[in-house]
Amino acid sequence: MWHENPASRQPLGELEELSGGVGLLGMGPVVVAAVAVLLPWRSPLVLLLAASSGAFLLAALTLFYEPFPGDITRMDGHARNFALVAVLLALGIRLATVRSGYRYAAAASLIALVTWPTAASPARALSLGLERGAQLSIMSRGPREFHEWFQGRHAVKRFKSDTIADFIREHTPADARVLSPHPDALTIAAGRPSASGFAHLLHIIVGRGPEYNDALRFLEPAAIRQLGIDYVHATETCTAELPNCAQQWLVAPELFELLARDGADALYRVRPTFLNLNAPPARGSFEALRRAIPGTASVYISPDVELRAALRIAATLPHAQLFGDFQTSILHMLSRLRAEPLDDHEPDLVDTSFRLAPATSAFTARRPLWWNDGIAVHAPTGTIPYIMDSPTTHFSVRLSDVREQQNRISFTATFIDRATDR
Repeated sequence: MWHENPASRQPLGELEELSGGVGLLGMGPVVVAAVAVLLPWRSPLVLLLAASSGAFLLAALTLFYEPFPGDITRMDGHARNFALVAVLLALGIRLATVRSGYRYAAAASLIALVTWPTAASPARALSLGLERGAQLSIMSRGPREFHEWFQGRHAVKRFKSDTIADFIREHTPADARVLSPHPDALTIAAGRPSASGFAHLLHIIVGRGPEYNDALRFLEPAAIRQLGIDYVHATETCTAELPNCAQQWLVAPELFELLARDGADALYRVRPTFLNLNAPPARGSFEALRRAIPGTASVYISPDVELRAALRIAATLPHAQLFGDFQTSILHMLSRLRAEPLDDHEPDLVDTSFRLAPATSAFTARRPLWWNDGIAVHAPTGTIPYIMDSPTTHFSVRLSDVREQQNRISFTATFIDRATDR
């Protein structure tokens, strides 16, 4: 069987046992390429295809990024494709040398060999269904439907300014990176990369990394340097939401050069003086969190944190010791973010959803030292100073006088409503 399991990265192959005594033998690219080379010995084209398969397989094993179902950029997928083309070509060359009578028999045997794995499993399931009767439980949605849905079309709104898009397309290098609040639409309209994803990330899903968020929200110089931003597409709405210092930077000609303006849209060139700007990061930026957390700190990312938010925190603090259980394969990380199980460790930092508070901690430790609209970082040990002020909340619940007696817990809950004060 030509193995289609997207989570499989076995160079030689693997055996998968199915129900009803059926097994599927998956052949890896090494086996298929070797068979292709041996079949029509010394065929230059087959050798070239097999070598290409080996090169892509070596790249996949070297990078060793986590697989993603339906991914079109996997190096080991390219290795399989080249090996498959090589073996098909080799079979064609070999069959051409066989006498006509044996040729048809060999072709029929190959067809049976190729189609048998595809037909064996559904045929066995059909026979079991006829023996036991129809069951609605087998109609549940499976992973294949999810993969097909996930690769469906993605609607992107049209880029609003043709003037800005034309200027970028005609007056900037093809490899120039443009910071924009609408990265997808700008890339489609102007053909320039937006650098919106995670650093070291190869993906087919839109997922803004921490640096891109810092660049958009605060015009953070460190984030713009790390992303390699050459130009900034700014709108009046986004500019108005920037901090005062960032608004002053944007209109300073020694830091940003105004290239084009079209109503509410403007395009700026980032000058080297801005890239060399040594300004303290905004307190709400991921860069501020990165600088405040020492490499000796331990960080626990709780499971209530949304996956992308968890990845942003992990990508912000790669120098710290990470604890938790989160998967990076949905975003296809080239550089793995490793996290260990928490077990009995007492972390210095705990990342939770902004909507939750560590009620089991002391009241003085419930204030987050850093937060945004999705994440709250707490320091239960009190070893790391606060970065930001406490967030304002409309409604909260405070627990006090917590007591455990005779397998029961009693407490006092105080409900605080500040909506009327606002």
